[in-house]
Amino acid sequence: MSPMGKKILIVAEYNIDQTLPLTLELAACAAEINDNFPAEIVIALPGKDVLTQADMLAEAAGMDVIILRSDHLENYSAEGYAAAVCELASQTRPELIIIAHSPRGYDYAPQIAVNLDAACITGVNGLEFAEGRILYLRQSYYGKMVTVLEARKFCTVLTVMPGAFRFTAKENRKKGIITMHQVSAKLVATLSVAARKSAATDTNLTDAETIIAAGKGMRKKENMQLLRDLAGFFPKAAIGGSRAACDQEWLEYGAQIGLTGKTVAPKLYIACGISGALQHIAGMKASQTIVAINHDPHAAIFGYADIGIVED
Repeated sequence: MSPMGKKILIVAEYNIDQTLPLTLELAACAAEINDNFPAEIVIALPGKDVLTQADMLAEAAGMDVIILRSDHLENYSAEGYAAAVCELASQTRPELIIIAHSPRGYDYAPQIAVNLDAACITGVNGLEFAEGRILYLRQSYYGKMVTVLEARKFCTVLTVMPGAFRFTAKENRKKGIITMHQVSAKLVATLSVAARKSAATDTNLTDAETIIAAGKGMRKKENMQLLRDLAGFFPKAAIGGSRAACDQEWLEYGAQIGLTGKTVAPKLYIACGISGALQHIAGMKASQTIVAINHDPHAAIFGYADIGIVED
């Protein structure tokens, strides 16, 4: 991104009846760039009937919102979102497109980069500014290293990690202007069949005061009994785990904590054999007290823990 005249396009993430706080975090990322390189910031909101969400977002972020409207955008598809954003970007020519590093975001972001011949930097969790340049930070090797990247294309597509930027509402913020863009692109390779919710589970993670969480370091399903025994010492306790533990079928996916699972904030969170990848941290970092047990003294989880125990 050059130091002269910039345009930043944020792609909103939302549920049926509300815009997600994650979109405001993207706005915070854009605002940090704006503080160093003044920019025109616009939020794109793909969908069919999303005027309510657009109004909430324009009010909360204080930024202009462009509704990307199409019947094909009523339900999410990578093809539909990529086509809509690319259509708008081809007209407005933003130098930066900011997308959430969510299951939805990292699904379609690379496709946008390919279609626009843009750079693509995923999992960004920090920014640095040096000599008129923007440098993007992301964690590597399970959080043990920080990689510093610079884009060399006119346009750059970023996916930003949840929790990486904190949005702070300013007083006397003016509400953004809402406009409508009718998307002309049609779905060619995508056919919507149906949508359904996953089966309910008896894992009550959101109400638990103590959560014992299992990671890949638990090694085998039989060892999960150790965590159940530990949970028995605490009132209102529940068992959760990382994506790796669920992929191993040690736990049902309803017990998964992290970016692609549940977000929790118990009084006590005990992470057992969890390395501390940002995808997991995003789902539990608001816990009041975090205890990490890991045999690797360099595990990234210790950077977030109040108490760290290096042990098998």
